[in-house]
Amino acid sequence: DRILGYAGLWFPHDYGDIEILYGLLPEARGKGYAAEAVRAIRDMAAAFGAPGLVSYISPENEASQRVARAVGAVCEERVRLLSGSVADVWRHPVTPNDPPYEDDDIMVEASVMPLSIRTRRLTLCQWQPAHFPRFAEHVADAETMRFLGGALSLSSATRVFSSLAGQWQLRGYGFYVVEHEGRFVGSVVLFHPYNWPEPEIAYNLTADARGQGFAAEAVSAVRDVAGAQGRRHLVSFIDPDNNASQRVARSVGAEHVGDTDFNGTTDMVWRHTLPADGGPFRELAGELEPQS
Repeated sequence: DRILGYAGLWFPHDYGDIEILYGLLPEARGKGYAAEAVRAIRDMAAAFGAPGLVSYISPENEASQRVARAVGAVCEERVRLLSGSVADVWRHPVTPNDPPYEDDDIMVEASVMPLSIRTRRLTLCQWQPAHFPRFAEHVADAETMRFLGGALSLSSATRVFSSLAGQWQLRGYGFYVVEHEGRFVGSVVLFHPYNWPEPEIAYNLTADARGQGFAAEAVSAVRDVAGAQGRRHLVSFIDPDNNASQRVARSVGAEHVGDTDFNGTTDMVWRHTLPADGGPFRELAGELEPQS
């Protein structure tokens, strides 16, 4: 019941193979924990059909190389990753017909928000690999990212893409892809990072999707569903210079209630009114659709 480190599968856009990644806190090293975790992940992944597994290890990282050897991995070649770093490719033995790794303590958690929401024109859904090209183009645009820390490289975009999907595991809610007629047009999120003072509705659209009311439609849906599930307080933190986001907040009935200083910036606080009954949304077969 104590955190010792992390281990898992990692497959960003710029990697050629699925990677087993691992790292332990200093006090947990030298006890075989990393090798034990890697074997469990490798065997489970193989049982579920992973075609191949590698670990990309820095040539100077002797500790990780020892773990790779201990679990039977073989160093194949040295490559330069898209990030610019050099790594050795250690390939793990994979036997697809092996039985799954046995563990009675595996836990599955349910989300507290639905995995998809449909509105009149939009589908709010989970992240899929097919969304990445449009997403990468979107976050590479300097004007789009003006209030979000600046344009992202392809390498940074793939890591952000993974983190957007990852908040669902940590919170039970997170970033929805916004699709219009099956095409990625942005994202809307019930957002609560570790250092945020309270949960936020945040939103961001691609340049070719703005001015059509999509942001307001998506925000209203997430707000109403959250209200139907018992949440009573939601805000949007908006840069004072971000006039477009302020217009969206006004259009959905949010009220500017003051400013806040956190994370090194000053933002306007726009508070949303949440309908206790979920407004026009009702749960239907695991999804949420607006009633006509």
